[in-house]
Amino acid sequence: MSVFKDIVKLWNSDDLLSQAWDESYKMMVLSNEIFTQAIKYLREGENKDTIKALKKRDVEINNFQKDVRRKVVTHYAISQDIDDLPNGFVLLNMVVDVERVGDYTKNILDLALNHPNTIKSEEFSEDLHHVEQEVVSRFSKTLEAIHTQDADVARTMMDSYKETLTSVSDQIGQAVQILKRRPSHCSWIPLIDVPL
Repeated sequence: MSVFKDIVKLWNSDDLLSQAWDESYKMMVLSNEIFTQAIKYLREGENKDTIKALKKRDVEINNFQKDVRRKVVTHYAISQDIDDLPNGFVLLNMVVDVERVGDYTKNILDLALNHPNTIKSEEFSEDLHHVEQEVVSRFSKTLEAIHTQDADVARTMMDSYKETLTSVSDQIGQAVQILKRRPSHCSWIPLIDVPL
């Protein structure tokens, strides 16, 4: 897990690249806070103004991404030291993924805004509920692994994500595709009745 150790070294240094890593961590913390609130609002309900205010915070995530990208590019342009270039690419990919999580979170908030009732994943599908719980758990564990610089936790999470999320997520995607092909007069049939 030398990549993780290299990344930890960067976090502990004091140049533009390490500043970018620090900002990426703050970006992940913010994304987790917004995501957690979005799930809560979807499940429990909240007034529309509060949901809209939370949705607007996605701009902060976008700004973090731009700032991190600028610092990474500036670091390599000025230093011309490409020894840690792979770590810079990891960082750029990571902030793109965190920004994408922000977009998914906005979709959750759109559901909370536009659906007349609260939505609880377990009422639709145990698989969907499993994915929700796993994502919430993994988000927290990722932040903890980074904060404590625990390479073992990071490795365990990397090794287990495919078995815990990918197949269930694929099944849900297949079920949604089946639902899309149904005639509109059958749309009331719940997701859990769709054969996988």
